[in-house]
Amino acid sequence: MAESILPYFAVRYKPERLTAAERWHMTMTTPNRWDYFDGQNLDMSPYTPRPYLVMAPTGTATTAQGEGQRFEDPPIPRRGGR
Repeated sequence: MAESILPYFAVRYKPERLTAAERWHMTMTTPNRWDYFDGQNLDMSPYTPRPYLVMAPTGTATTAQGEGQRFEDPPIPRRGGR
């Protein structure tokens, strides 16, 4: 949680401070953690959540709320050509 709460705060409460690529990377690489934080009803006063748009790498826009595109890790190549 410690490594995820600051990116969560940045995207949910200060999205204008991030580039579109940073917002996409932060929201799509750890979707389960975002769902967890959203479900906790955290009191971040005096800050209020702001709407934001996450741009997929293909250039199409998708909202981060609800069912969106999910990030998939590329396959890890074997070492030594085995």
